[in-house]
Amino acid sequence: MIHRGARSFSTLLMLLLFIAGCGPVSTPSGATPKVEELAPEVGPTSLPIREPHPPGELFEYRAQSGDTLPALAAHFNTSVNEILSANPDLPSTVTTIPSGYPLQIPAYYVPLTGSPFHILPDSEIIFGPSSVDFDIFEEIESNPGFLKELSDFAYKRQRQAWQVVEVIARNYSLNPRVLLALLEYQTQALSEPLPEANQADYPMGVEQERYKGLFWQLIWVAERLNDGYYGWRMGTLEEIELVDGLLVRPDPWQNAGTLAIHVVFAGIYGKQGFDHAVSPDGFYQTYHDL
Repeated sequence: MIHRGARSFSTLLMLLLFIAGCGPVSTPSGATPKVEELAPEVGPTSLPIREPHPPGELFEYRAQSGDTLPALAAHFNTSVNEILSANPDLPSTVTTIPSGYPLQIPAYYVPLTGSPFHILPDSEIIFGPSSVDFDIFEEIESNPGFLKELSDFAYKRQRQAWQVVEVIARNYSLNPRVLLALLEYQTQALSEPLPEANQADYPMGVEQERYKGLFWQLIWVAERLNDGYYGWRMGTLEEIELVDGLLVRPDPWQNAGTLAIHVVFAGIYGKQGFDHAVSPDGFYQTYHDL
């Protein structure tokens, strides 16, 4: 039998222990509370850096669409015979190398190598399937920019801006979306209602009297896009000169679509403006926002 006094004492003791447990936990004098260290956030994948290397060092390369041995030899500053020697399974009579074909390429380092960032795939530069359903008129009219107010004489008659873009895209076999994105990057022709200074006369930012007007501005761009695209494909484009005289050697792993954009901006900017234009924050962003 449990006595009432013992029961009361037990109840009181439990109550006191409960109250003590609810009180604040003290930190011993001089002790520092442990703070959990958070791992730093991982940023975007960095672009490869091309360091100097011994002459003839072998590099892995997967063929891109349209690659030929002479073009690859020019890109990597080597020779067709050296590529064939490093790839004994490759027929010596091969013309265009199948896309994705793995190669070992003996390369010879050249300084002033340009950005390795791929801005656009080749298919986005030329007038192809992605261009067929692109409505130039709707894209221009649905935006508030001053481009919709422009017109110019092109191919024997006066044309509205969308018609000028269309006829240049078709005649030069270019993606009209690229032309519009370049106009937007240069002078915000799609987004800004009021042009600054002489932007209405030079909407691509090429301020040369012979290229005055939308039609001739687009002619200038179209010719440089094709020069860059086909020059890289054929291996004849080995370096690019910027307007400040700086020479840039294209990265050997680059693609023709990106080099087309490089050649356009090389004719407009010096090093600082060019580097930004061909970076992930430059024209690439404008194109994908369109």
